[in-house]
Amino acid sequence: MMAPMPEEQIIRMTIAYDGADYMGWQIQPGRRTIQGEIESALAHIAGRRVVVIGASRTDSGVHARGQIASFRWGIDIHPERLPFAINSRLSPDIRVLDCRVAQPDFDARRSCIGKTYAYTMCLSRIQDPLNRRYTAHVPFQLDLSAMADAAQVLQGEIDLSVFSRAEAIGRLGDRGSIRKITFSKWHFSEHTGIFRISADGFLRHSIRCIVGTMIEIGRGRIQTADMLALIQGGCGRAQLRATTMPACGLCLEKVNYNDAAVLGSRE
Repeated sequence: MMAPMPEEQIIRMTIAYDGADYMGWQIQPGRRTIQGEIESALAHIAGRRVVVIGASRTDSGVHARGQIASFRWGIDIHPERLPFAINSRLSPDIRVLDCRVAQPDFDARRSCIGKTYAYTMCLSRIQDPLNRRYTAHVPFQLDLSAMADAAQVLQGEIDLSVFSRAEAIGRLGDRGSIRKITFSKWHFSEHTGIFRISADGFLRHSIRCIVGTMIEIGRGRIQTADMLALIQGGCGRAQLRATTMPACGLCLEKVNYNDAAVLGSRE
């Protein structure tokens, strides 16, 4: 007599990846994506397609240390063993770090209450070629104090549409473009600048444009007051000449959830 199939559960997994060679997170026909690679690995294990939902749809070239994803699972493999089974079918630049059983209504994207990203820049005149996949090269003389002050302006509820491409604004839906930023800070060392920002969500390219705007402040081309006026609707982004920084410097560090959203069990 055949053993009964185990009851289907929601699995929450943590993923790290080097996004340099991928067309972002989301599945795209004929293109190599993070979601596509993970779903392919799970399909080999399960014998059928397993739809994976990611907390953040990272863009082409963007990296992650703490991406969270969820999927329905009814195969008799202990969650602690799943990362090894999945990783054996992935390229070394993607790794599932952890799998655990979540609440039945857990959804990695819809249950998310906040995300933290880091943007890393090389400030040397000549970039270390070993770091070029993970840092943006900014060889200009910068006023680091002015950039640190500018980061402090980015607090509370902000309309991020001013830092996002126009074509993305029409697809925002009911939520609109207002996001609540809870943390925004630069950390500078001798040859490196790292900008960390946390919010309840972001718009496409918004972090990369925020960084570009603060670099313009650091170069003395615009003032923090100009960025504040931009946020408050006093002028257009084009007037500030802010650039969208390269994807290679951006990394998803952490995704936050309410404690009740995850069982915390590995069984």
